[in-house]
Amino acid sequence: MSGYSLISLLSLCCYLLMFTTFLAARKSQKIVRSFLVLLAFMILWNLGSLFMRTEQFPSPYFWHQISIFGLLMLPVAYYQFFADFVGVYDHHRRVFWWIVFLSLFISNLFTRFLIPLPEISYNGMQAIFQYHYSNAIYIIFFVLLLLVADIIFMIKKKPNYQVIRKSLRPLAFGIGFLLLGHFLATFRVFVGIPIDIISGVINAFFFIYVLYQKKIFKVTMLLSKENIYLISLLFCVILFSNLAFKLQVWMSNVLMLKSYEIFVFVGIAMLVMTIILYMALNSFLANFFLQEEQVQNDALANYTSNVTQLLRVNEIFESLNILIKQMLKNWNMVAFTLVDKSGYQVVFSSNPLECLDFCLDENHPLATYMKETNSIVRWEDFQKSNYYRGVWEKEKQFFSSMHAQYIAPLIFKDHLIGFIILNVIGKTKSKNEDLTFLQSALTITSVALNNAQKYEQAYMEARMDETTGVYNRKYFHELLDEEYKKYRNTSLALAIANIDDFRLYNQMYGQKEGDNLLWAIANTFQTAVINFGHVARIGEKEFGIILPEYDISSAKILVEKILKQIQSKQTGFQFVGHVTLSVGVCASPYLASSCHELFSNTEMAVSGVKRSGKNGVHIYSEEVKNRLATNGNYQSKYDLYASTIYALTAAIDAKDHYTFSHSQNVAYYAKSIAEEMGLSEELVSMVYEAGLLHDIGKISIPEKILNKAGKLTEEEYRIIKQHVENAVDIIRHLPAMEYVVPAVISHHERYDGHGYPRQLRGQDIPLLGRILCVADSFDAMISKRSYKKEMPVSQALNILKLEAGKQFDPLCVDTFVRLVEMNKITVRL
Repeated sequence: MSGYSLISLLSLCCYLLMFTTFLAARKSQKIVRSFLVLLAFMILWNLGSLFMRTEQFPSPYFWHQISIFGLLMLPVAYYQFFADFVGVYDHHRRVFWWIVFLSLFISNLFTRFLIPLPEISYNGMQAIFQYHYSNAIYIIFFVLLLLVADIIFMIKKKPNYQVIRKSLRPLAFGIGFLLLGHFLATFRVFVGIPIDIISGVINAFFFIYVLYQKKIFKVTMLLSKENIYLISLLFCVILFSNLAFKLQVWMSNVLMLKSYEIFVFVGIAMLVMTIILYMALNSFLANFFLQEEQVQNDALANYTSNVTQLLRVNEIFESLNILIKQMLKNWNMVAFTLVDKSGYQVVFSSNPLECLDFCLDENHPLATYMKETNSIVRWEDFQKSNYYRGVWEKEKQFFSSMHAQYIAPLIFKDHLIGFIILNVIGKTKSKNEDLTFLQSALTITSVALNNAQKYEQAYMEARMDETTGVYNRKYFHELLDEEYKKYRNTSLALAIANIDDFRLYNQMYGQKEGDNLLWAIANTFQTAVINFGHVARIGEKEFGIILPEYDISSAKILVEKILKQIQSKQTGFQFVGHVTLSVGVCASPYLASSCHELFSNTEMAVSGVKRSGKNGVHIYSEEVKNRLATNGNYQSKYDLYASTIYALTAAIDAKDHYTFSHSQNVAYYAKSIAEEMGLSEELVSMVYEAGLLHDIGKISIPEKILNKAGKLTEEEYRIIKQHVENAVDIIRHLPAMEYVVPAVISHHERYDGHGYPRQLRGQDIPLLGRILCVADSFDAMISKRSYKKEMPVSQALNILKLEAGKQFDPLCVDTFVRLVEMNKITVRL
């Protein structure tokens, strides 16, 4: 074996070692498969060259063609490898280059036009191979230049071109030496010197450097002992098989050994050399390839075990920061995560002085760029992109203050759930393997972050009120207790806001509008205190507002300002009708010595507002406490407001004599119907009181309309119909009389759904309202008015019967008609 053959053997062993290593690796990545194809053609080229130079069976020319095949397929294999590395999957371009170089090989196989067969001469027992190239060889180099241009064009189109170029630079040097060696081999001065094989060895070492130092792609390499032993054995077998004859001659002539002694000596020598080579390779590879990777793998394994158990976003990034500090030393990070699709919010920073209230829109140019690149990129690449033009100047200043150098996306199932901005402190230079390690850590982080976001969303949903979007009662009390402990030595104000007559509001406008009102009020409070307080819905119509570091006076001023906005509807949140609130305010430690006392005192202040006529803000004080204690057994009764009601009806009587007596008649008839239907004493009293109050709203109707002799115009009729809602507005200021509102507001509803003001139908109309409708209509028909004569009782009863199921409830009509016909009630004329 010549020295040149040893060069081929060395190069072959390098490629075989890499091939067997990656052959055992996971091949789900396209780049791994294309790398194996590239190594396979390297092996064919070097194997053919070695066996040709050692004149193995069947002939040197056969192995020459094998070598040429591997050599001509190498450029296409390189092209495929680069395409997979940068993520360009243009199938047609790949097929085109495969066809081109395969055609070159086939044409040369039959013509020897491009690459001639080597000329073999002998110097004693040593074969010498010489190639005599013609100018036709430059056709191959011309095609190679076209392919290289295509590769450069392909790489430059990628957004992260600078990162790719730096990663592939050593590999490009190796390819450059390979091309240079083959190009120089075409010159006469290098005839007989296998400079092309030497360049192949240089290329092999560049390959090893790229895999170790640059780690151009992530792969778990499985360097088994069997692989290393087989490579060592193969090297020694080929080496000794070519040296066997020379060794035999030397041992016989110099050492005077016999044949069997030579056989034993060569066998022992080969075994010893194989073991030594195996130990050397094993030690070299363990330190060269696997030591740093093993440390990183162990760190990632520990990180995976820890981070998958965390359910808080901030804890996950704290764990990631610790990992980065341990493995990458001088790296800092700022983490953004997607918050309720409102944008990407800063949730963690290595530097606690960083601004953590910074937020980017979900469609921010940086987020869009991250979704497109889907990999770690340099900040300077983002600055060179068109997306950077859409960044606001204030945001550019913020990023500049962070000294951003890299941006890395956090992707889960093709969704950008966050990203981190990184910088390297001092003069430390980032290496490609650092980015590879970081990418692995971020992949793990993305899964953990997705789980944590789901957990935190569920955690908050369990503490949020579904209707209003603010905190619920349960979490309110937890939060109040936490805030009280936190601010027990400073000040903590609590306000409780109760919507006045909310049940009435629902009856007038419906449940949907009631929910809309709750949402509007809750969000008005939330908007007002979002940066310094907490809002919760603590009852059906009640809200709690926690105000840390607010004293009693500033809390009252704030609440009054918010109430004015709600009443003037200058909140940006729309709702119908007129709404008032009763609000109580208390503060610790001045007016409460415990969390429970703070809440109780505030509720007591609310009760004080309610009993003072509603619609106001009261501060808790000893005076309020004493007054409520004195009236603690107070219960609303009709007779408490009898004088007020009488005065109101008397005022109506001054405008319209009919209304005063009409209300008394309706109350009498309605009470009789209710008693006959077997209703409870409480309901009988309620319908009687509702009858007295049902037309109280006519006090606001102009007298000329009430007493108009002719037919009302549409506008006048619209005004008349308003007396129902006017009556409700009057009654709502009598807190003890709220229970009559459902009957009063419903006494002009029709059983068929064509009444007013809410167009209720059938059983949806409150029963007491249906009773009032019959009593009111009957008295109206038999009474003399300015626009009509009185109607006979029998005719009025017939109309009731005819309209049963249309305007009136049939059961109420039957009951009333039976009472009249059996003379159980007196018809008041």
